[in-house]
Amino acid sequence: METHGEVLIADGDPSIRHLLAMIVRRLPRRPVDAGDGRSALALLQTHSFDAVILELILPEIAGTDVLAYLEREQPEMLPRVIVVTTVAARQWSACTPMHAVGAVLPKPFAVDDLQRALHRCCDGPVRVY
Repeated sequence: METHGEVLIADGDPSIRHLLAMIVRRLPRRPVDAGDGRSALALLQTHSFDAVILELILPEIAGTDVLAYLEREQPEMLPRVIVVTTVAARQWSACTPMHAVGAVLPKPFAVDDLQRALHRCCDGPVRVY
């Protein structure tokens, strides 16, 4: 199966990254793994991604800081970000650009919901601000 691009997966839990990678491969896209925020930032600075799946709670650098970097340096990428998190909305909504991300899926999420969000972020029109 030919792949069409890459999706960054930033989550501190290896089993969640593995599950997300299996879903991404079905698109078909190539998953790129980041187990912490520092790795995610380094990859965002050097690679171009079709989408980013981002947990807000990450080792080393928080996912909210990754979002702040994107808002500052790559705002066109925000609509291609899918936040998957256990953090309650009231804890992050005031301090991050969540209004601009492509989707927010609370954990646990349905695989179908993630697949739909990935299709919208990778294949659908990107919102321009």
